[in-house]
Amino acid sequence: MAQYQPLLNLVICHEYYQGGIPSQHIDYKIHESSMRLMKNLGLLSHLADSEVAFFYDGVAEQREKITNYLSYCKQNHRAEKTLTLLVKITDTAFYYCTAINASPAEGIFYFEDTELLQKPSTDGNTCIYKKAYISRKDSRVVNLLSDTTRIRGQDTVIIKVDLCYWLHKALFDESENEQKTLYLNFASQHYYWLYSIFVGERLYNEVTSNNQDDLLFIETVPAKNLSAAHTLESQDATISFTRMNGVQKIGNPFVIHFISKQTIRCVNRQAFKVRLKKRNGVTVKTLMESLPHPQYSHQEKLTMDGKATTVLSVHMKL
Repeated sequence: MAQYQPLLNLVICHEYYQGGIPSQHIDYKIHESSMRLMKNLGLLSHLADSEVAFFYDGVAEQREKITNYLSYCKQNHRAEKTLTLLVKITDTAFYYCTAINASPAEGIFYFEDTELLQKPSTDGNTCIYKKAYISRKDSRVVNLLSDTTRIRGQDTVIIKVDLCYWLHKALFDESENEQKTLYLNFASQHYYWLYSIFVGERLYNEVTSNNQDDLLFIETVPAKNLSAAHTLESQDATISFTRMNGVQKIGNPFVIHFISKQTIRCVNRQAFKVRLKKRNGVTVKTLMESLPHPQYSHQEKLTMDGKATTVLSVHMKL
């Protein structure tokens, strides 16, 4: 009777989710080149939560088969030593919020299980730290991926796992406390937020004729009822907005634009809410208690400091 033991957990994380990507957004399969190897060695895989778990059969017959395989790999450099997975992230937020130039129409990302920490740039003088990385050590350790390529018409993450390393570790490493885990981490993109608010002729003239930037303004406040995983970060605590002049838009002219002074990290639940307020002498009136956060697919190009910049935009009526 089979006695399956844990071999390896591949945990797929993203800053957007502030942890693991939910399993309902992960489709995976073993590449056909690795299917026969999995079958011959009696390996199984299973998707649960945010990770793909691999198991080996611990009965004596299968252990002997794995031991023979490891010996063969050591003697034959042409032996198949890697396990190849194809992972598709089905949530469209992955494409808009990942800091490695992904898009829904194109992008294959290739990651290899490696111990290297950094990769020399093309000039050989500096080192580049990847925005997405794989690590044997810890979900916060920045380990290098081997390479990242983009191929039109694909939306797959290709992961090559050093199968010999993990099988040897499972059978011969006596360290029970050491986790047998690989972490694939994706960093989130950062965008400026732009609010274009139609305020009507009267309020528009009142705001623009007085040249008082603080007459109508946006403020951010911490959101309530957030779990510990969504606590306000130091960056979020200092997010502020300023009125933006000179934005050329087609349509109604009575629109006032506000843009964030700093870029804001993409997360599935922001730790702050945005208020629109108006100053009346010494008093301040809240015009909108909670402005909608922009959708990540609503992107515009603006020229800021002489450079074309992608911003997330909200168009609304007061």
